[in-house]
Amino acid sequence: SFYAEKVSYPLPSIPEPVLQGGVLKVISSLQISKAKIHNELGSYDLPLLSKNSSGFFFSVPKDVRPGLYNLLLSSESESIEEPHSVWVMSSWPKMLRLLAFGDVKTPTAAPNFFEAVKEINLINPDVAIFLGDLVETPSISSAWKLFLGSYNLLEVPTYVVIGNHEYETRGKADIYRSIFGPWNYSVSIGNFFIVVLPTDEDGWIREEYIRWADEVLSTAEGKFKILAFHHPLFSPELKERGIYEVNVSSIDDFDRLLSDKYIYGSFADHPKEAKMLFSVIINRDVRLILSEHIHTDLNVMVRDWNGKMHYFISPAAIAYDIRQNDIRGFKLLRIYDNGTVDLRSTYYDGTGFAKYPNSIPLDSGEGVEPYKLGFLKYFYINNDGKHHDVSFEAINELKEEFCDIKVVFRLPQDVQISSYRMLMEGTKGNYEVIDYNGTRFVIFKNLCLPANSAVSIGFYTSDDKVPPVIKFLGAEEHGKWTIVRFSVQDSGWGPKNMSISYKIGDRWEKPDLVDMSPIENGTIVYSAWVPAKGADIRAVAYDFAGNSATWKPAVPQPTGPQPTPPAEQPQIPYTVIMIAVLAVVIFLTLLVITRRRK
Repeated sequence: SFYAEKVSYPLPSIPEPVLQGGVLKVISSLQISKAKIHNELGSYDLPLLSKNSSGFFFSVPKDVRPGLYNLLLSSESESIEEPHSVWVMSSWPKMLRLLAFGDVKTPTAAPNFFEAVKEINLINPDVAIFLGDLVETPSISSAWKLFLGSYNLLEVPTYVVIGNHEYETRGKADIYRSIFGPWNYSVSIGNFFIVVLPTDEDGWIREEYIRWADEVLSTAEGKFKILAFHHPLFSPELKERGIYEVNVSSIDDFDRLLSDKYIYGSFADHPKEAKMLFSVIINRDVRLILSEHIHTDLNVMVRDWNGKMHYFISPAAIAYDIRQNDIRGFKLLRIYDNGTVDLRSTYYDGTGFAKYPNSIPLDSGEGVEPYKLGFLKYFYINNDGKHHDVSFEAINELKEEFCDIKVVFRLPQDVQISSYRMLMEGTKGNYEVIDYNGTRFVIFKNLCLPANSAVSIGFYTSDDKVPPVIKFLGAEEHGKWTIVRFSVQDSGWGPKNMSISYKIGDRWEKPDLVDMSPIENGTIVYSAWVPAKGADIRAVAYDFAGNSATWKPAVPQPTGPQPTPPAEQPQIPYTVIMIAVLAVVIFLTLLVITRRRK
């Protein structure tokens, strides 16, 4: 999908923030006559107010529900849809929960990206920034399809930064431009101002872009300013050197940072432009500078001569090629329109600003075993608008609490909400009900998912007395572990969770790791890493109604040389036996006849 061929703004990579009753600007080569925004909760026509050489201007109705919308544009000859490109708000935010992530490089890391998107949709940040390296090679169409397949599932306004892997050659990224649009842009979200810049294929920002950034930043006086580009300005070697705070008394101190090898190599090779960029950051009071590329966490805070703090943050990557034992992950930052960055949000709970790895983990780490991808697991049962019994379960195995998570039920409209029984365990909250297009949406609000906990929610009209069904799927050896797998199905409210244990002597122990994968039709597959061979296994499955089922299979012993069976004893052929039996029968018959004659 070449979203930017005929539309320059807004785009799925650059959504337009707009208030209810505000004006939406569209830049397109089409002669647009109609515009509509829509999502699963509503559809709204946007009256055309005016048009000129700078674009088309549409009125956003005051009754539009806040949220993220697809934009449908129509001319006399064609229609174009830009997914997730209009972000409607009731008022400008005072605080933003900003999720920073990047470095996917599909096709190889497609499963990692899909998992990240699922978790982001649950976490429900206000906004996200993807920090570049979307694909491995831009000329491979399957890489773009895999990236867009997950990216278009994002339910969060997301701004995209171009990375070095999007360039065909130095200075040329035509495929990226046709799909995601310009390499540099700025967006105003009330008192927050985002500027995105390209670092090209070779990892530094050209003077023309720095001058452009300086100009647009000069128009955002008093706003919280964010600068995002792919290659970091500071070197990841600062981690090993234990350096995380830098004090400067003038711009000329940047020369010292260069000579002391604080600056990342590709920027250090262009000291004039690097110093110019640093000067813009300090003089324009850019508080948050986001980058990626290095495939590892890096936090650096710069204190300038006015005592102001500038935070240079690089989250862990999503990519396949990261350092041994390093994690994949993302950052969830809290920033305020008064210029404040919540320092606590710059690192994962249990770590520190300079205690690495400090991104929120997406996996257990490269080369780490047992290995797990995804510590925020959740699933719905029967959430399709056709069933009256709907369940939701979220399991948080992280040390971090997430509040305002997104949970939406889809029910038929033929039963009143008052007729449902509601289950809510592990959290508190309320909900809003919206009927639209034949579906009743129950939108939960103010839900928190505490650290190392689970949350269960359900709406039900019927009883469930039937226990779940467990199926043993098999076992396989993996190093010192035996990985056992089960599936759980439930015909009622749905399977909720499973407890797996193994027996050593007289003791039942928990596996080193248990993973869960929801699949279609209310089935969940569990995998357990058991640090033993041939142990007895016990699995107990529970459904949302509290019914349970137990399974006690034995893990198959590893295959190996089998003992030689004892030699078979000579057997009498079947035919000989039948002839002998027939002879006996004939003999007895003749004997009876002879006696009767006597």
